[in-house]
Order: sequence, then C-alpha cells, then structure tokens
Amino acid sequence: MNSDETQKALNLVKHLSQMNESIHFLHPVDYRALGLHDYPNIIKTPMDLSTVKSKIKVNHYNNFDDFLGDMILIWDNCRTYNLAESQIVQQTEILEKSMLRFCNQNNISLENVLKRPKIEEHPDTVPFQEKVDLSERLKILSAKKLANIVEIIEINCPKAITQLTDERIQLRIDALDKNSFAKVKEYVFSEKSEDTPTKRIKLEE
Repeated sequence: MNSDETQKALNLVKHLSQMNESIHFLHPVDYRALGLHDYPNIIKTPMDLSTVKSKIKVNHYNNFDDFLGDMILIWDNCRTYNLAESQIVQQTEILEKSMLRFCNQNNISLENVLKRPKIEEHPDTVPFQEKVDLSERLKILSAKKLANIVEIIEINCPKAITQLTDERIQLRIDALDKNSFAKVKEYVFSEKSEDTPTKRIKLEE
C-alpha cells in the first residue's frame, strides 16, 4: 500500500476500535480462557483489529484490497462461529456498516474484495450461543433426565464425557459433534425430556 492508503487503513482501524461495539474484536479471541475449545477447529484464520493494525505497521499488505480482506474476515469469522441473532453478530453488523460508510466517504472501492469467496461454514459448526443455551438448560434438569442425557452422549459421542471419579463425570458440550449436539438438544427441549424411562437414542449415519 502507498502512504495514503496506509493512513486510510490506520484511520479506519482507529475509528472502529473507538466504537463500543468493537470490544470483542480488539484482540485475538482467547478461546482457552473462554472455554471455546472448538474455536480453532472452526475458525481456521483468526483475525482481529490489533492484528490488522500490526500488519499495517509492518507493511504486510501489498494493496488496500488485502487489508479490506482481513477486515471482512473479522466479521465473517464472527458470523461463522456465532448465531445470527446473537448480540455479538449484531455488533458485527454495526461495525461492518460503519466500515462501509467510511469506505464510501473516502472513495474506497469494495468491489474486488466483495467478489472474493466467503468463508464456508465448518460442517460440524455448532454456534456458541446454542452451546450456552443448552448448558444453561442442563443445569436445571433432574438427575434422572441428566442420566438419560449421559446415555445419549455415551452412545453417540463418548469423547464428550470425562470420568472424574467413580461417582462424578464431566460433560463437555464443546466436544459434541453437530449430530450428537442436535440429538441432545432435541431431547432436552422436547416434552420427551420429562421423567420417562431411559431410552437409548442412536444417531443415524
């Protein structure tokens, strides 16, 4: 990028970083601290505003389109990992619209960047908010219903269960594959999750 493009890029990053909605996008996602163990499996190319700023300062980008590609990658990653109606995706929409306004005001064309292929959603993606909702629901289930859930998981996705002691186990919702998650969710949120005899549920191949 030439000096004018570099300054415009820095101005855009600064503008977005000062917005309240940017709080989750200022730095790389600390997926370990947040317990998002599947994040690196789903998001193959993480991106954030501080990383973009650093790449600008070391002249990493050959042209402005490459810079805009990384900016759009931030928003695409967010949409890939989270539910469309979640608050963080709503924040993404606000930031992206602000970016588009900035580009329009500064005569920056997005035509070439928008023609680039979008990130395809990982086939085993389960939106983070869905995992949170399921985890919260599991906390209020009776012991008998939880036992049924354990059976479902043992059959369909045993790696999501860790035996802590002879009497205690740990369910890792983040370790469930998409099909197993769907089965557990269907049971938890259906009327069948009332106190009924335990039924083994086998996933269809």
